[in-house]
Amino acid sequence: MDNKFINNELKSVLLKSFYAQEDYIIDDLVMIEDVIEIIEDLEHKKDFYKELKTKRVNVIDMETAKCDDQINFLKNTIVSSMENKNEKTLNFPGIGRVLIKNTTGKWDIIDEEELIKSLKEKGLDKNCISIVEKVNKKELNSLLCQNNVNGIKGIAYLEGSNTLVLSKANKNKTIVNDNTTINHMEVILNNNENNDDENNENNNVDTVVKPYFDELQ
Repeated sequence: MDNKFINNELKSVLLKSFYAQEDYIIDDLVMIEDVIEIIEDLEHKKDFYKELKTKRVNVIDMETAKCDDQINFLKNTIVSSMENKNEKTLNFPGIGRVLIKNTTGKWDIIDEEELIKSLKEKGLDKNCISIVEKVNKKELNSLLCQNNVNGIKGIAYLEGSNTLVLSKANKNKTIVNDNTTINHMEVILNNNENNDDENNENNNVDTVVKPYFDELQ
């Protein structure tokens, strides 16, 4: 994941300013190119962390769901066992108490849009459907910019500021002629197709992920 084009000396200086919460001014504007490389590297790391987070969340969700299934199975086992002995309640001192009680059925909404349409057609929507009011921020901003805002409550004006717009070049593509482009990533992948088995084994090794801004040595 490390980018070999990163200016580590500049990165170290920026790192010191980052942790010291101090602004840093670059005298040589050519070096902004190096800062763009650092930003791009950080964006890649963010994407990696997001994928890693999703993977871990999915695993945890699967384990949680498995626990829920097992809990429901055990509860049903208790109910079936008590019903088999005609028992409604059992008390286990120091552990807990179990009670079988009858619950009333309830309606489950399987298609909310169809339900709302049906209720309106039958004139039964008065108390069953609530309308949520929400401000259209785009229209509100246009309104406030064109009119006097005196007397309008619940708003505050935030002063604008200079914002950086960063357009990054596509480094994966090389222009061959006016009509043809070659994608370097595609070429690399095609050249490595024969090494899939070997790479799959390496991919199984757990990787320790370190933050981009490591502690200074």
